Amino acid sequence: MSKFSFIQRLATYILEHHTDKTDRLRIVFPNKRAALYLKKELAKQAGKAIWMPKISSIEETFSEWLGYQPADPLSIVFELIEIYLKSNTFESNYFEHFAGYATQIANDFDEIDHYLVDPEDIFNYLSEAKAMELWHPDGSELTSFEINYIHFFKSLKAMYIALHAKMDHNRQANSGAIARKLAEMPEEALLSKPKEQFIIFSGFNALSPAEEAIYNTLYKNKMAITLWDLDEYYMKPNQFGLHEAGMSVRNFIKKHPNHPSNWFNDLLLSESKIIRFIGVPGQTGQAKAMGYYLSLKTNEKNEIGKTAIVLLDEKLLFPVLNSIPSSIDSFNVTMGIPFNISQIYTFLLLIFEVEKDQKEQNRHIWFSLDRLIDIIHHEVIMALQDKVSLHKTQKLAKALISDGNTLVSLERFNTLSTDLSPSLKDFFNLLLTPTSNDVNKSLGRGIELFEWLLKRLNPSNDGHNNQLLINQTILALRLLRRLETLMEDKKDLFDITGLLLFIRQLAPFYTMHFFGEPLEGMQVMGLLETRNLDFSTVHMLSVNEGIIPADKNRQSLLPYDIRKTYELPTYNEKQAIYAFHFFHLLQYANEINLYYNTESDPLGGGEMSRFMLQIKYELTRLNPKIQLIEELFTYKVPPQKHERNITIEKTPQVIDRIKKRLSDGLSPTSLSRYISCPLQFYWQDVLKIEETNFQESGIGLNQMGTVIHKTLELLYQPYIGLPIIEEHLIKMQQRLDTLLKQCFQEEFSGVLLDEGRNKIAFTVSLQFISKFIDNELNTISNQSLIVLSQEQKLTANFDNESTIIVLKGTIDRIDQLSGNLRIIDYKTGKVEPKNITISTIEDFLEPEKAKGLQLAIYALLYLINNPHVSKIPIAGIISLRQSSKGLMEASFPDITSKEDFVNGLTEILHSVFNEILDPLSPFIQTQVKESCSICPYRIICKRDKKRENIF
Repeated sequence: MSKFSFIQRLATYILEHHTDKTDRLRIVFPNKRAALYLKKELAKQAGKAIWMPKISSIEETFSEWLGYQPADPLSIVFELIEIYLKSNTFESNYFEHFAGYATQIANDFDEIDHYLVDPEDIFNYLSEAKAMELWHPDGSELTSFEINYIHFFKSLKAMYIALHAKMDHNRQANSGAIARKLAEMPEEALLSKPKEQFIIFSGFNALSPAEEAIYNTLYKNKMAITLWDLDEYYMKPNQFGLHEAGMSVRNFIKKHPNHPSNWFNDLLLSESKIIRFIGVPGQTGQAKAMGYYLSLKTNEKNEIGKTAIVLLDEKLLFPVLNSIPSSIDSFNVTMGIPFNISQIYTFLLLIFEVEKDQKEQNRHIWFSLDRLIDIIHHEVIMALQDKVSLHKTQKLAKALISDGNTLVSLERFNTLSTDLSPSLKDFFNLLLTPTSNDVNKSLGRGIELFEWLLKRLNPSNDGHNNQLLINQTILALRLLRRLETLMEDKKDLFDITGLLLFIRQLAPFYTMHFFGEPLEGMQVMGLLETRNLDFSTVHMLSVNEGIIPADKNRQSLLPYDIRKTYELPTYNEKQAIYAFHFFHLLQYANEINLYYNTESDPLGGGEMSRFMLQIKYELTRLNPKIQLIEELFTYKVPPQKHERNITIEKTPQVIDRIKKRLSDGLSPTSLSRYISCPLQFYWQDVLKIEETNFQESGIGLNQMGTVIHKTLELLYQPYIGLPIIEEHLIKMQQRLDTLLKQCFQEEFSGVLLDEGRNKIAFTVSLQFISKFIDNELNTISNQSLIVLSQEQKLTANFDNESTIIVLKGTIDRIDQLSGNLRIIDYKTGKVEPKNITISTIEDFLEPEKAKGLQLAIYALLYLINNPHVSKIPIAGIISLRQSSKGLMEASFPDITSKEDFVNGLTEILHSVFNEILDPLSPFIQTQVKESCSICPYRIICKRDKKRENIF
């Protein structure tokens, strides 16, 4: 059989059979795409000027004959919504769910018309079936939900009638309604529609009953013919039976046995082909694999022009475009992408989510911190700014997060955002203007915000071409304006939450289209766009079961049994149609690359399509000329070290900085940090590099500890130097709630403590302090307690080889318990006795003994500053999360005298000071990698691990 393409044979047929009648000829295709290729081929074969026949899609043809405009699916959905709003007698809050049903209803109505089903009969059947499902055998009354459910299905017939009346009034309808009206016309009226044109239905696989009825009327009156483009592999029986791809055409031929069966091929059974099955881990990884195989062909310019990339998952479009080798300078994107996978769509949702999450409390408007940060960091906002402006917005985000609040007041945001550019200030002023949950005002403001964005994206403003974002913004404006018109005077039907749901349901109906030269270069297409076209090389992505064919779940209100009863298409027929498109695309191709995801995930993956299995186990046996290659694509990534061995040498300049830092003063925490990780000490204490902020919204554990310390200080302040008695502690308990709130407010301006992480932080802090005071009550029941000082700041100078080193520390509490002097450090984190048990002098230099070293230094500082004290004070930690255990006393080496303790610890400190100043001892990373999990510099070291939840 000749391997001329269908378009080539069709052009030859037209010129041979209708040479002098092309001006009275109409070619009808399943879609518009093939028309461009046919015009080019006719011009090529004719070699002279001819009248070009009328070429159109079947929908365009039928719309023209009826005098109706074809309605896009979204228009039908809006028509149904308007019908619902006028006739709605359900509960008003049910409306926000109707948009999702509207899409199903529109599709079902379209199929009912295409399949010429009696609407009254099927809707009566459906409503009765639903009523029977809810019948109560015990005779009990139906619930209000059940009544509304039945009412909804009973209303479908009225909706159908109203929709058709509205379509007739506007002379605009969906394809099913248009085909039905033509099919049900008197024969004479239908025959007058083509206006003496002869019709060639070209390259069809499946005609709906309405379309078939129209064609049959034209055919029997010698006004039309159909030309197939089929292959014997899926049309005729073989040792494996009948293939599902030929189901529709076989049914047509069975019903019309005398109809000519034109243009059967045997290309799939006789031609040599190379077919690759390419397994790739992950969805987007397929784009990388495709780019690799394309790069192998970049020198074959003619081959690139006959290559198609077919995407079965539209979400892969951008990864695919980014993976096309730069050597391929000409390609055309024919598929559109739904608006709901665009950048602007997520930005649109965020704008309304900011309003949804706002709260009014204490005469202030509060906004969700998370939403504001998402807006600030969104790629759309980032794309509008230069480096200076970006720095200011990042500074704003950091300031908002550092407040430690899950909510941000409007006043606080305005205070912190004074440095923003005037344009961004205008944006945020508009975004944060309260609308009192009025949907109409919200939509109006949304339109203003996107008009602002469209103006900012204008290429003339910054010299950059943001055409893709501009197109997305225009689509967002179309959606919002349509919603504004629809919702006029209907604001009471739903709130912002319902509006967001509505937007999510409607956004997939808006599609963004790309523009390019349709007949040049490589083609990037969806599967349906390949109908009637042929390519030498095909790259098809996402060839996974559940994607092609799609799974059995479909959006319809008509259950399977009713579909079978009324001969509406079920998933069997749907999958057969996709099988045809799949195998038809393989007919003319010489090289076919089928990529599939080898990883299982909720969205499909892991299992290759059964169509691939049919190729492997059936087609290759029927055609031994097919070379099947199965490969697993892996990324060729060079070996990488996930950890970096970082060493900082102590140059003279570094030594000077170290000496400056030592003379300014080191805390016990700084020394512990050096012992634990010299590199962290260098970054944090010497260079003072700002910590990486890992904090989420809300108050963190370290900030909570600061507030707890301050609250304890205020509670005990009136009783410093006095014996603590029960009355004092009872008064502390009474003041605790107020003082704790006061301290939170001072630490975090305007913080809200009655929700989210902040409420948890407040409650935990309250429990920590309350239980601590309860424990103090138990302590004074049989012992005397005097708090001598709180937050005592102490310093001491050490002469280390002509370098004066200042050691300074702040002791949380110094008290006397039954005459014993105690130095106490409060901790909100977990503490274990082994961390503060020092058995030998050398233990002070062990990283896991850092807390013990800190306590020893506090005791040393106290003794140096209080030379009259002759006894080593008790030093310990009170873990506020385990306050019932009382003071956890540090255990130091067996040193009995004050002098031995001071001298021994001073010697240890000098050894640390000498190491810090030693030019031959570089700053290196810790080898105790477990401690890296909470280090603020772990990303620099490539030791970034998931941080444990501290609550």
